[in-house]
Amino acid sequence: MKLREEQKLFKEAQGLARQFVGHKGVNDIELGLKQINGELTDEIAIRFNVTKKKEEKKLKKSEIFPRKVGRFATDVLQNQTATLQTRNENPRSIVQPIMGGIQIQSSLYGTSPNYWGTMGCLFRIQNDILGFTNYHVLYGKTDPSIVLSDYVGKLKIFQNLNGTDNKIGIASSLFNQNLDYATFVIQVPYDELQSINRIEGLLESYVYPRINMQVLKSGAKTGVTYGIIDGRSCIDCSEISIYNPTSAVSDKGDSGSVWMLNDGTNIPKPVALHYGGGETNKWAKAKTFASIFASIRNKINNQNLMV
Repeated sequence: MKLREEQKLFKEAQGLARQFVGHKGVNDIELGLKQINGELTDEIAIRFNVTKKKEEKKLKKSEIFPRKVGRFATDVLQNQTATLQTRNENPRSIVQPIMGGIQIQSSLYGTSPNYWGTMGCLFRIQNDILGFTNYHVLYGKTDPSIVLSDYVGKLKIFQNLNGTDNKIGIASSLFNQNLDYATFVIQVPYDELQSINRIEGLLESYVYPRINMQVLKSGAKTGVTYGIIDGRSCIDCSEISIYNPTSAVSDKGDSGSVWMLNDGTNIPKPVALHYGGGETNKWAKAKTFASIFASIRNKINNQNLMV
């Protein structure tokens, strides 16, 4: 299916999904691949992510989803609300020089040296090399107004190594809590030959996510893992789901890592920024770089200020 055809399908699914927004027990509604016994099929469906999946005979008539909405089959998935994947455990390894996939933390958590996530990648924006990670990795639940007034240009970002001052950057004004991304200006040598730890090649401009696209990431906890984009939220179009029925895709500590497409050209292309996953570790949630870079362009046009 071509990208334009998929986008047309997504717009149609968004319109149909509106009638179910607020339905009891529904966390999200996606356009994605239908699952049978945990295995992905080739059928595109409207998927209802619910808190608890029940047998149909135990449901009230008003709680039963139709088997078809418009021309789409439907599917019901249980408990796919992502848990943020920062980690509170001793970090494992040193990676020098700086590149994506390493463990980091901000000085906001200086009293908890083992609280960490992943720096997903480096990107040159304007005249600075920026590190990308999640908002919640650097700032937790701190209000954006406080981040702007108290932390931008002041908060130090560390490569997470116990017992030493390993500052690698300083907080930037390019962030968005809703999209869960944050950036910081790199202030140490970085790898000019390889973008992501354990993945060959230098990153190029992002690509749009496609349902059934095979992607991989390098997280500070799990290392290189693989998955398939199996759905996109009709409620929040910046959010996608990644799934692997046979092995783990992420774990605590991987927040901030980059899901990317590696099409065999040795030029990995960013697709989405990982922020959370489930108890089974076989599915994950991420925010698309298409949405993140649209936000960054808007911020630069409006404020023209980095730190």
